[in-house]
Amino acid sequence: MVTCRPLSSPPPWIYISLLIVFLAWPIGLICMPLSSTDQRLFNSEAVVPLDGCIGQSFYSERDGLARIDVSLVARGHAVGTVTVRVREGDPVGPEVRVVVRRLTAPDVESPIQRRDPYEVFSFLPLPESGGKTYTFCVEISDLEGEPFLIRFHEADVYADGARYEGGQAVRGDLTFRVYHAQGLVQRFQELGKRLARDKPGVLGRPITYVLFLGLYLIAMLALPTCIPHPWNLYPCSPKTRL
Repeated sequence: MVTCRPLSSPPPWIYISLLIVFLAWPIGLICMPLSSTDQRLFNSEAVVPLDGCIGQSFYSERDGLARIDVSLVARGHAVGTVTVRVREGDPVGPEVRVVVRRLTAPDVESPIQRRDPYEVFSFLPLPESGGKTYTFCVEISDLEGEPFLIRFHEADVYADGARYEGGQAVRGDLTFRVYHAQGLVQRFQELGKRLARDKPGVLGRPITYVLFLGLYLIAMLALPTCIPHPWNLYPCSPKTRL
């Protein structure tokens, strides 16, 4: 005769660990800053002049414009003060933000020479930037060593803006990214747009991925009730045999 006794539940930390693992990636996606404009194409480089600037106009999709990333590279030793001026409208419009950074590229390990060489220029969010065109201008001063180069594409690959040299529009577009201040709702919207980009059918609708994420979270929260205990395969333990 085999006498059965109730078996204890697994420790709570097992379920907590599983939830952390499976919830890490959606939380990470939501918390990660997402650019609303990402012109990543380039096939050429231009020297940032000491007596002028190179600029790019772009369309701001919503309020809260707060950051512009510019693709800069340096060959060998380079030290300089880089100034990014943000103007409303064209290059002669009113100046709304100015960001100044001292950049150094002493060797190949410098951040400015990494494989994804974007330099970040953050500023206080512009509260009413939605639906407006802005132009940023990159200037260099106090240069020591080799010149800084800025990446661009020789063709007009960005339809909502133009590249400027010396205040004049020229062919091509700079390589840049634009970020806006984002609340939780805006992050969900931007994530849905990013995942739906260039997808066919229902996969091309942002709401599809919001629903997928909701179902995923529900499934993860139900995880403790869905995973069978390995020892439930043998619910009875021999206590006494007659």
